[in-house]
Amino acid sequence: YSAAASQYDIFENEVHPLLRPVLEGSRASVVVYGSAGSGKTHTLIGPDADPGVLTRAVASLFEAADIFLAGQLPTAEGPSVTIEMSYLEIHDDGLLDL
Repeated sequence: YSAAASQYDIFENEVHPLLRPVLEGSRASVVVYGSAGSGKTHTLIGPDADPGVLTRAVASLFEAADIFLAGQLPTAEGPSVTIEMSYLEIHDDGLLDL
C-alpha cells in the first residue's frame, strides 16, 4: 500500500474478509511487519478519528456478536459468545505478549 492508502481501505481489503470465517469458528492472523517508525502501530491501532485495522476488527466482531445475541431465543443459561484474541510483538529474538 502507498502512504495515501486509508485505514479503511486496508481494513476492507485485508482484514474484513477474515471476519466471516472467524465468526464461523475459524482462526485468523494479521501480521504487520516493518522497521521501527514505519507505521505498524498506526496501521493496527490508529488514532480515534481514523481507527486502525485491529480496532476496526474488534469493533466489527463485537457488533456481530451483539446482532447474533439479539436474534437468539432466551434459554435458562442464556445465549453466549466467546471472543478470544492474542496481541503479540516479535522484536529481535523475543516474543512479547501485549
